[in-house]
Amino acid sequence: MEPLGDEGEQNEAGVHRIEAALDGWLAAPPAHQPEWADIDAINVDATVRFTDHLLRESAGLLPADLMHRLFIADAMAPMLTARSRFVTRLFEADLRPLAPDRVAPLTGRDRRAVELDRVELLLLFEQLRAYSGHMRGIQLELTRLGF
Repeated sequence: MEPLGDEGEQNEAGVHRIEAALDGWLAAPPAHQPEWADIDAINVDATVRFTDHLLRESAGLLPADLMHRLFIADAMAPMLTARSRFVTRLFEADLRPLAPDRVAPLTGRDRRAVELDRVELLLLFEQLRAYSGHMRGIQLELTRLGF
């Protein structure tokens, strides 16, 4: 298995760029333009699903704690995918239409939409961090066991 460190660091840096771009957009004075490229950088859909066959066959080979972790990771994946799709729909409906017109500063409905999207995006990133941490724990345990 490949280590997840570099990818995790890159993802975290991307999260911070997107968050900073949204914060800059929300705080923008009339002459300020946000980092449009960073606002348009949202793309999350990287979950792992374990097949029923793999989980059944592993049950007799892996320690119970590791099997428990695999089942939890498998349950987390659809929740993360669903939140990702929800955030993407919000982004496509609310934020993407504002970018071509370079709407800044934000007021009224546009401002509320960006504030909502920012909150949902940060919740998605929190969920993604938890999932990634869980997967790293599985990877470390599999490596320790010699897989």
